[in-house]
Amino acid sequence: MKSKLLAIIIVTILSLSLIQLVISHRLATSGEKVRLLEAEISLLERENNRLSAEINQIASLSRIASEAEKMGLTKATQVLRLTPEIPVAMSL
Repeated sequence: MKSKLLAIIIVTILSLSLIQLVISHRLATSGEKVRLLEAEISLLERENNRLSAEINQIASLSRIASEAEKMGLTKATQVLRLTPEIPVAMSL
């Protein structure tokens, strides 16, 4: 009777130790994955900020005006507005 109880206790302790080892390994692996994902997020955020700054620079009005001037475009001196006399859909 005592030997059966002792065997059950030993098996239980070994089983619990094995379960704890497996859980600890999974937690360590998950922690490493989280660390890698956080590093990737940080890298992507820095790249996103750099690209946003580049977009802001490229889209600035002064740069667009400069590029248009290089292409030979000039500002309009006269604006011509066309207004139809009678809409086509209403003429009978």
